Amino acid sequence: MLTAELERLAGEEVGKKGFKHVRAGIAAGSSIPKELMKKWHRELSLTELTICYGMIETSPVSTVTTTNDPLEKRVNSVGRLMPHAECVHSSPPTLLQKGYWNDPIRTAGVKTKNESGKLWMHTGDRAELHKNGYIKMKGRLGDLTMWGGENI
Repeated sequence: MLTAELERLAGEEVGKKGFKHVRAGIAAGSSIPKELMKKWHRELSLTELTICYGMIETSPVSTVTTTNDPLEKRVNSVGRLMPHAECVHSSPPTLLQKGYWNDPIRTAGVKTKNESGKLWMHTGDRAELHKNGYIKMKGRLGDLTMWGGENI
């Protein structure tokens, strides 16, 4: 949506006047290139744009950057864990959840118990957990790209 707003501004469909009052927002679903983030800061006044990561299964947002995080952290990570979330580094990565509604077979396919009996969800995400608590997404274990009718 933010990129579409930039296009509307460039095409002079809307004026910049209203954007001077916008400063904060949340972006999720994809990493944001540093130059695009800078452009959003400059053109849309979004200097306090934060990045988050989550899944519906893990209570939508599990990690988030803060408005005080430097730009490098906001473009190179999905932030740090929120207080309600837990994460463990494993192979494959995991996050906590209760299960899929009325779907015990799907639930059983993504949940495992650790040595102490705690239940964890396999998200399929590949990530790096840094010592300072920031998490950098690296991809998905089951990533699939369609190219010319071929699954890659």
